[in-house]
Order: sequence, then structure tokens, then C-alpha cells
Amino acid sequence: MVTGSVRARHGVFTPFMEKRMGALIDKAIIVLKALIVFLELIRMFF
Repeated sequence: MVTGSVRARHGVFTPFMEKRMGALIDKAIIVLKALIVFLELIRMFF
């Protein structure tokens, strides 16, 4: 009984959490790409 209730509760929250995690990962990738481009520019000029 306990595992069933936990599983049901978990099923409700997963889509929302996955969306939030996906957004965070997308932002992190964008920031990392920007940093790499910035470092490449610095390497070119200096």
C-alpha cells in the first residue's frame, strides 16, 4: 500500500520536475557554449 501511494505521488510530480530540469539543462548548455566562444575570442586576440 505504501509503495503504491509513493509511486502515484511521484508520477504526479515527474512531468513538472522534468520540465524544470530540462529548462535548467538548456540554460546551462547555452551558458557553456557562450563561455567557450568567449574563451576562443580571447585566445584569438591575445
